[in-house]
Amino acid sequence: QVFAELATLPLHIRAERAELAVRTSADAVALARHPDAPAEILVAAAHHLDPVATKIELLSRASQLVPTDASIHMSLAELHEESGQPADAIRAWDRAGAIALGHPRPVLAPIRLLAQSGRGTEALARAAGMAEEARKKSDGLALGMASLAYKYAQSPKQAVVLAREAVAAREGDGRLVSELAVRLVEAGAQAEATRVLSELLVCGARGRTWHRHEIAARLSALVSGDALRQAVKEVGCQPIALQELTSLLTELD
Repeated sequence: QVFAELATLPLHIRAERAELAVRTSADAVALARHPDAPAEILVAAAHHLDPVATKIELLSRASQLVPTDASIHMSLAELHEESGQPADAIRAWDRAGAIALGHPRPVLAPIRLLAQSGRGTEALARAAGMAEEARKKSDGLALGMASLAYKYAQSPKQAVVLAREAVAAREGDGRLVSELAVRLVEAGAQAEATRVLSELLVCGARGRTWHRHEIAARLSALVSGDALRQAVKEVGCQPIALQELTSLLTELD
């Protein structure tokens, strides 16, 4: 009866009703393991039933019923990671990535897992492929993604190279400048990261301030006191919102 009712509902409310059915069922396990259980029931049950092996069983069946649902493959990949099955997790992430084109998680997660499981050459090859495609398009955001890919492939110096290219491709994009600073710190280049963050703090991005309090906090984690004031003083641009900047520096002291 539950399954028949779900089949009559519009797609956008089936998941909500399936969740309710599982939570209120006297025997959610039997409901979820029924041979005719629809994908919505399987996904809802996977959120509530333990252990992880049961969750994997249910989501694996759901992925067969709805093979084009990237979210199911991503949830399955996370469970495989949790249960210490990196090869299965990578396959699930790749299936999700083939469906959700452009989504960062299923692209980056396999690279991280490959590197962590001793398959560094494969991880670097994937990162290199992303970098090549991004360079062909001169796409700053894609170059930023490739920088992250190299980070997860455990190649911090190459990650910095791609982060620089990303900033050059989208000059003044504060998000990419901020990410460059992160990559520099990860590569052990704290002095340059300090300079990059100081410029972002004082000059802003695209002619305006950019998350100034966040940037100030990150900068103060690298340098403090006289060193912080000197770093800011050496920036060669006219400060945006000078009064606010002065107040921030006073707070950091």
